[in-house]
Amino acid sequence: MNGGKSRVVGLRVTWSRSLGDADQALYDTFVDGSPHGAYPQASAYAQLGTAGRAFSPRFFLARNGSGDVIGSALVLRARGPLRLPLPAAVVERGPVCALSDLRQVLDALHAKARSRGILRLSVMPYFADDEAVKAEAILGDAGFSVDHAFSSAHARTVRVQLTGKAKGAIFAGKDGQAVRQKANGAQKAGATARKGGPEDVAALQAMYATMMEDQRRPTKSAEYFDALRTHLRRSPDRAALFLTEHQGDVVSAAFITKHGAIATYVMGASSSDEREFTKAAPTFVAAAEWALEQGCAVFDLGGIPMEGDTDPKRLSIASFKSKFAKTPTTLVREHVIWL
Repeated sequence: MNGGKSRVVGLRVTWSRSLGDADQALYDTFVDGSPHGAYPQASAYAQLGTAGRAFSPRFFLARNGSGDVIGSALVLRARGPLRLPLPAAVVERGPVCALSDLRQVLDALHAKARSRGILRLSVMPYFADDEAVKAEAILGDAGFSVDHAFSSAHARTVRVQLTGKAKGAIFAGKDGQAVRQKANGAQKAGATARKGGPEDVAALQAMYATMMEDQRRPTKSAEYFDALRTHLRRSPDRAALFLTEHQGDVVSAAFITKHGAIATYVMGASSSDEREFTKAAPTFVAAAEWALEQGCAVFDLGGIPMEGDTDPKRLSIASFKSKFAKTPTTLVREHVIWL
C-alpha cells in the first residue's frame, strides 16, 4: 500500500511512499519556504539520506481545514531483511512547521505513524535557541521524551553570519583573525582551495575511510558516496563539494548543502599525513564564500559537542570550528515517543 489521505486530529493528513505531482509541489514549496526547514527534510535529499542505511522514505503532509499545508516530514521508516518495514521511524531535523503549529502537527504525525504500525518515533524539529526551549516543552507536553546522547545528531552548532559581508572579507576584523591566520598560512605553504564536482567524491571517500579507520569506527557505505555523486549532479543549487590541494594531493574535502538561507557543513575529512598548515581552513573559507554567493545569510558549521562531552575527537573538532564563530547555537535535542 503506497499511502493516502485521511483526517487525523482535525487535520487532513497525507502519508505516502511517494508524492504525486501536486503534493510534491506542495511539499517542496512548504519545506523550502519554511524558516524551520532543514536540508534533511528536503525531498531532493531523500535518496542521499537513505543510501546505504536500513531506511526507506515516507512523506507526511498535514493540511488545515482551509487546505493549507501547516506541517510536513520526510519520515525514515526502518526496514529489515527483504526490505520489510520495522516498527520504528526517524524524522531527522523535523517535522517542519511553525512553532505555533508544532503540537497539532506532532499529534497528527504521532497518530498517523501509530496507524502504520510504528511503535517508536524519533523527531528533532529544527528550532534554535529560545524557540528550541519552547519546542522541547511542547514535545514534552505531547508525550515525547529526550533521548539524546553525546554521540547523537548534534544539538549545538556554530554559525558564521554572512549578512552584510563581502566576498573576501567574511572573516575581516578581530573575530575573524584566527581564520585569516590559518588561511594565510595555508596559502603561503602553497595550498589552494577549489570547488569540486562528482568526480572528486572519490577523494573525500578515501580520506573519510582512513579517518574512520583511525577512530576505529565504520565508514559510510559505497552506496552513500554513489548517492552523493548523484546529488551533486542533480542539485547543484543545493549542494557543493570543496577541496584543498597541496603539492598535487587533496588534503581536505567538505560536502556542503544549502537550504533556504542556510548553508550547512554536512561531512568532510582531511588527509592523515602531516602538513605545516591547517588543512581544512582553506576548504571552509571557500565554502563560506560559496554560501555568500548563493545568497545565504548563515554558514552553519555542522555541530559541536554538548556541554559535558569529553570525547577528545569531538572536542578537537569544536576547537577548530570555534575559530570561525564563537557563540554556540542551541538546537532541539532528539526526542522519542513509544506509540
